Amino acid sequence: MDFGGSYYNPETAGRSNETQAETLENLIQKLPDTTAPAPPPVERPEPQRARQLDAEEVAELITGYQAGATVYELADRFGIERRTVSNILHRHQVPMRARGLSPNQIDTAIHL
Repeated sequence: MDFGGSYYNPETAGRSNETQAETLENLIQKLPDTTAPAPPPVERPEPQRARQLDAEEVAELITGYQAGATVYELADRFGIERRTVSNILHRHQVPMRARGLSPNQIDTAIHL
């Protein structure tokens, strides 16, 4: 019998059969009980279809953005994702406000 083959494990080679049997028993005890009833399936909500805004709501969204509302505020107001707000604004070619400070605001911040 070849004990040095591909399955040879030097850490367990010196163990007695009794120790390996105990290790196996401990592993078996960790397995779930096969006689116990299976746990109930996890209930997950059905995926919902994205809310579609009608033409009047889109016009209101655009007006709100142009009046100074943020995409986050509009998303909350209309119950849609902020990315959807951005997509609607891009689709209707609404110029997006610049992120960060303008050059004049940077100069003012430096002087302050």
